[in-house]
Amino acid sequence: MVATPVIIVKAKPRLILCVAVMFSLLFHLVTAGWLAAEPRPGWIDRSIRSSGEERRFMVFVPSNLPPDPPVVLCLSGDPRAMLTGAGGGAEWPALARRERFLLVVPAGVNGPGRSRSHGTDDHDALSITSLLDSVVRAFSVDPSRIYLAAHGEGGLAAARLLLDPAARFAAAALFSSALPSGLAAGSRGHRPRPLMLVNGTEDPLVPWEQVASRSSGQTVMPARESVAWWVVANRAEPSAPALSMLPDLDPWDGCRIRKAVYRPLMGGAPVVACTVVGGGHAMPSRRHTVEESAAKRRFVGRSCRDAEGALLAWEFMKRFRLSGTP
Repeated sequence: MVATPVIIVKAKPRLILCVAVMFSLLFHLVTAGWLAAEPRPGWIDRSIRSSGEERRFMVFVPSNLPPDPPVVLCLSGDPRAMLTGAGGGAEWPALARRERFLLVVPAGVNGPGRSRSHGTDDHDALSITSLLDSVVRAFSVDPSRIYLAAHGEGGLAAARLLLDPAARFAAAALFSSALPSGLAAGSRGHRPRPLMLVNGTEDPLVPWEQVASRSSGQTVMPARESVAWWVVANRAEPSAPALSMLPDLDPWDGCRIRKAVYRPLMGGAPVVACTVVGGGHAMPSRRHTVEESAAKRRFVGRSCRDAEGALLAWEFMKRFRLSGTP
């Protein structure tokens, strides 16, 4: 009987190690939902490196995410509120689940912890753009339906992003924020895009009639002047806006929301300004009210309960698509 020869192939140890590392990396990416055809629903905690520094962010993935979903990039002074259910920003995950869009929430850059503030310099704008690029690649989102929402300190960074001529946002909504004076003076080549602005007349942090000073030494325009600046910058008609009052759903909150719609001129984009008369720094919300106290009233002001702020923003933004995208 003739024995069957056995051929033994000796692989190089370095090759075996490389293949093992590649399979391990691929396994972790897939199980994390990053490359999976159907990403794992819920919150995904991720980070990227931009300009040599780590930038952390969270992505909320609805369980029924459609192909080519829209994206809302949400810049908040306190992203933890979305996890704890405190304040109007906590409505964003529930809204993403109902409306089937990706929610992207970056951490700030100027201090420890998740509640760090967002900056307005080129470095911070570049890192936010980079993390948004990573989400676009990972989830194959609709590039014509990327939206920007912000509140408080996040609104300062949002203004910097909107004034970038290369920004890819189809529309934006900014709450309790105003334009930093330096950005207003140095803006060049702004591309008008649909914009909603929501500000309280009794906001102690972003005053309606007065200049605000930040701890960095930066000054912020009065909210009233900031609205007027955006109307002109967006090439909208500054005179005779369409005025209306939202229903007074909670007569006991001491607030009313006055809505002004500025129609776009040739080559411009609309601006919707919602003035929360008597309102403070908190986003309007009916589902996520913040406990009233003397200290809260002093430092934040009244919370308006006549509308759900995140829903107002989404109903406005979702009507628009970014022109010129493939």
